[in-house]
Amino acid sequence: MPEDEQRPINSANEAHAQEREANARVLYYDEVFAEDGRVRPPYEAAVRFLRRFPRRFSAKFPAKSRRLTGDTPLTAMPRILGQSEYTLLVRGTEQRARALHAFYEDHLGEQTFRDRIVPGHIVDTIVERSGEGLFRRALSERARRQFRAFFGPDIVRAGDGRFYVLEDNIHYLGGPGDLEPARAAHEKLLPGFAEAIGAINDPRAVLDELVSHFYRVAEPPIGPGPDQGAFVVYGAPPYDCEEDLRLYRMLEARHAIIVEPEMKDKRIKIESDGAYLVQRIKVGNTTIKYRKKIGFLWLNAEHTWVDWEHPAIREKALLDEAREHLHDEGLSERSRRRLYKAMRRDPATRRIDLERLRRALERSNLVVEGSVLKKRPKIPGLLDLVLEGSVQTNATPGIEFLADKMFYSYVPDLIRYYLKEEPILQNVPTHRLFDIGEDGSVVARRDFITEVMKNRARYVIKVADGRGGDGVYLGPKMTKKKWRKLEKRLLEEPTRYVVQDFVHPSVLSGARGEDRRIVDNRLIAMLIDGQIVVTGTFWGRSNVLVGGDGKMNLSLSGMETVGYVVPDPIPSQG
Repeated sequence: MPEDEQRPINSANEAHAQEREANARVLYYDEVFAEDGRVRPPYEAAVRFLRRFPRRFSAKFPAKSRRLTGDTPLTAMPRILGQSEYTLLVRGTEQRARALHAFYEDHLGEQTFRDRIVPGHIVDTIVERSGEGLFRRALSERARRQFRAFFGPDIVRAGDGRFYVLEDNIHYLGGPGDLEPARAAHEKLLPGFAEAIGAINDPRAVLDELVSHFYRVAEPPIGPGPDQGAFVVYGAPPYDCEEDLRLYRMLEARHAIIVEPEMKDKRIKIESDGAYLVQRIKVGNTTIKYRKKIGFLWLNAEHTWVDWEHPAIREKALLDEAREHLHDEGLSERSRRRLYKAMRRDPATRRIDLERLRRALERSNLVVEGSVLKKRPKIPGLLDLVLEGSVQTNATPGIEFLADKMFYSYVPDLIRYYLKEEPILQNVPTHRLFDIGEDGSVVARRDFITEVMKNRARYVIKVADGRGGDGVYLGPKMTKKKWRKLEKRLLEEPTRYVVQDFVHPSVLSGARGEDRRIVDNRLIAMLIDGQIVVTGTFWGRSNVLVGGDGKMNLSLSGMETVGYVVPDPIPSQG
């Protein structure tokens, strides 16, 4: 790169070095610039391209992109991975998915893991707090052979330049509806960018590949004939963002039919031989009733939103709602205490008094219109058909406990046990807060908990069944007083929390070293009857480096980063 182009980068890196020197304990990897100030090879063409624009272009880019996407701002500098890096992440994601599938089959069968990998009491605790214990008995033999779910581990690059899995996500996860629109918005604002950097990934192929697999397992086969099936997507508004609506538009272009609870012209009807799509189509002055069996159902909703009063899922629905309340800062202390008591299991029967929990939720100061307590079952009978394996869907009930952060801590061991392989992607160093006594009892690791309390800059505490950024306490971002308040909880419920080493996520800089943001990425995969489909592109998020809460959620100052994959640089000769 010419010297005059390199000078602004060097001066930007001098500022970076000063910032690092001021906080020597925090080391991180800059995705764009190496330690010597040179641009890393995957970003060289991107930096040249973006430097053609004035600085204010990058500053205005998020607002411009938000007008195109509808709600999600994008960074001008995308996240770029070389082909070998991306292949590594694909292999690591696929490996974790295979291990989860192997565990699931064992979980439904002999459960050999209990005495070898995961203590039986811990597995029971994880399944109990998910509220999914009844599904193991409710699944038919046919449904047991259908293991289907979206899977997407959150991956960060640490200061050593290596990738680590931060946590696993399964079933209902963000990203599938944003891959294609985000890339389209980025390229519309930067015409020629993808070609200039030599991008080799095409996010438009993602849904085509997923839909082709769904068509393959559909019963009856999807098609226009009267004996063929319909491809239906079921969603339950209100939605947190517009990603769901973007996803629906793309799926409609792929011949899917969208159904929501309050629609008057479309609904799902349950009959003795299966689920049917019933539509009313107006032709001139005549209304025609159209009835077609559903061949495949893309469930873009939690199972509890479909039929929360079903006996197999009622406990999960109430527990999920209770957790939502407990994570809300507006919950009164009186309601908080009442909910905690109602969520406790009877020591002898290991059951929750669901009527007591329902009453505690009704008396909560946070009961709103969207509460399950205000809803009737949306499609009574649908869950029974899914549990029988009679309706082909993308979401097997009873697998969300696999995303529990305590369960995540065992995944590397599961890879070694079931696959006889070493993990391709390591977990962020994760610590359990308990030991198992000789009698099988759980004993809190008091000495380690004391160490965690004394060294908050080194650790992150996570609620094992928390979602998103809820229940995540970053020591470096907390005051000493608030951090110390967590000690009692850790001692009282050591199996409900995990502690991770604080690993600073990598940083994405602008073309001139500006607007530096922490970033992660997620590869979206689909587990479908033993086959693992890892999409050919990735989804990423970012947040401000200075002044943020250290989390990558899209709330507050979070943004998306478009993901590009480029060929690896050709080694120089001589």
